[in-house]
Amino acid sequence: MVRLHADLLKPLDVWIADQPKPQPSRPDAVRIALKDWLTGLGLVDLSARPSVTSVAESARIAGQTIDHIRDQAATPVEQAKRKRRLLKGPKEFRQMRGDQPKPKG
Repeated sequence: MVRLHADLLKPLDVWIADQPKPQPSRPDAVRIALKDWLTGLGLVDLSARPSVTSVAESARIAGQTIDHIRDQAATPVEQAKRKRRLLKGPKEFRQMRGDQPKPKG
């Protein structure tokens, strides 16, 4: 957790308001700014790691594609179940995904 003074929060909130929807939260905005700053200094190369926005956008596109090719004969409940299963991915690969929380224990 990071605390910021009001003199830093005001420009951060202005920047967030200028972003396209869905606008990033304050923590996401701080992460974006820190990533850009460190990358600009040449200290860190984070380009290989997907951004929060690109992960969310990928999930949205995948969901739309699944909706487009769904089995029309299946019930809405079955369609939703199949969509969740497809978006979740194969059980064998779930632990490898970086965008999912790690299982406890």
